[in-house]
Amino acid sequence: MAALLGAAAGAMAALVGSIVTNLVTVRNERLRHEKAEHAAYLAALREQAAGVFSAMFAIQHAINWVTWFAKHDPSELDESRIRSYDDEVHAAMPKCLGLMTMVASLNLKVYEEIQATCEVIYELDRRVASALHDLGTDREKALRELRDHWEHVVEIEYTLPRQVAHVMNVAESNRPGFK
Repeated sequence: MAALLGAAAGAMAALVGSIVTNLVTVRNERLRHEKAEHAAYLAALREQAAGVFSAMFAIQHAINWVTWFAKHDPSELDESRIRSYDDEVHAAMPKCLGLMTMVASLNLKVYEEIQATCEVIYELDRRVASALHDLGTDREKALRELRDHWEHVVEIEYTLPRQVAHVMNVAESNRPGFK
């Protein structure tokens, strides 16, 4: 009887040990899977957000050059430069908007953080485009308006990288569904 009880106790200990080992293995595998899923999510979000900022930099760069010419060499601000500005902005804007949609689909908080910066760029483009349009009717007033925007656009050039870092921190800390 003692041998039978000893064998049963040994079998029970082996069974409990096996169950505990399997539970730990399943838990570790689940955690490993969650980490991989989180890393993939962050990579996708970072890629889309980086694309948005790349498009914003393209728009900012176009604004920078056209306002620079207004301030430093207004005689060079001709139809060709205006057309070039228009082409650059119109190439970058749909990319920016499409990528913003992708960011929103991944993380609405990150989208909202980026949207605030996009709105600054969009408003600046609107003002610059309006001034460029007015070059033909009141060149001096239009050049004055363009010159007034140059310092602001240069400031944006220096704040965009910090905004990228901020948005990436928001992305890291604000993943829906992760602890």
